[in-house]
Amino acid sequence: MNRRQNNILSPMSYHLFYSLLKLIESGGNTLRFRMNIISEIVTDLEAKKNGLKSEGKEVKDLSARIETLKADFRLLRQGYQPLMENQLYNYGKMGTYESAYDAILAEAKSIIEEFNILDRELIKEIALPGAAHAKMMEEE
Repeated sequence: MNRRQNNILSPMSYHLFYSLLKLIESGGNTLRFRMNIISEIVTDLEAKKNGLKSEGKEVKDLSARIETLKADFRLLRQGYQPLMENQLYNYGKMGTYESAYDAILAEAKSIIEEFNILDRELIKEIALPGAAHAKMMEEE
């Protein structure tokens, strides 16, 4: 069975895609809320890796990248303080924290892109809502 028939259309593909959309929509939300969505994305990447591994694919490089991402994310969570969300005098700490958050998110997106975890064909299968869906259908 090839990748398209089996792993790529797995429930984790749908969940990963919609988690990414939710993260984009929640740009102005609290750091804690956005961290929880990133946690979903990281665990989805882990699940996708396990699916590829069960198909007999080589996932050594992917595994190493995800393990580093998980370790960085654990440190980010440990450094979170709810006080950062509401106090103006913590602005410097909040900026440092947001920079680390951005780096983790960039690595998650890089993993998705480099390992072709969500490709264009898959996104069509997921059925994007609204204008994005219409645009994808026009291009066919």
